[in-house]
Amino acid sequence: MPARPALEALRAATRQAHDDLETHLAIARPGAGAAEYHAYLKALWGWMAPFEERLWTAPWPATIEAPARNGKRHWIAEDLRRFDIDERELTALPGGAFTPDLTSAAARFGLAYVIEGSQLGTQVIRKNLEPALAPWNPRWLQGYGPETGRRWRDFTDAIEMHLDDDEARRIAAEAAKAAFRSLAEWFRT
Repeated sequence: MPARPALEALRAATRQAHDDLETHLAIARPGAGAAEYHAYLKALWGWMAPFEERLWTAPWPATIEAPARNGKRHWIAEDLRRFDIDERELTALPGGAFTPDLTSAAARFGLAYVIEGSQLGTQVIRKNLEPALAPWNPRWLQGYGPETGRRWRDFTDAIEMHLDDDEARRIAAEAAKAAFRSLAEWFRT
């Protein structure tokens, strides 16, 4: 496998923050079920919905397929409706505590690294929750479905191409760490 310096720099820089997030996720614990998934969705909505559209409508390389990546908040909303949360209640959920810097491509790549990486993580969570949620197949946990691996590879290929110097990798790593820390704090509160 060829060297992937940008991806490795992001992984190394965010390892502690990523581990902290995973440690505190009730949804990832054995015995998690519908109540934990409901709480997880509400928190995830509040964290991501305020900025997701701005992230993916910012300038991106065409290989990212940004329009296809934009809309994870709709997946969350679809699952929340299963818990009888209507549009009015959805817009009233707390949110907006995290205001990421979206001005540079490197910062956007760092934030997107966290969001796109979550699509890999949901595959693990899905296996844990399937027995408790059956026969329901939640939309958020489906992620990109069979396209998950390809989309991740396309994204990490773009990371290598566009985070091609130390400064860009530093900016992306700081943005990713900020996103992980913010998300962990949001789930704790």
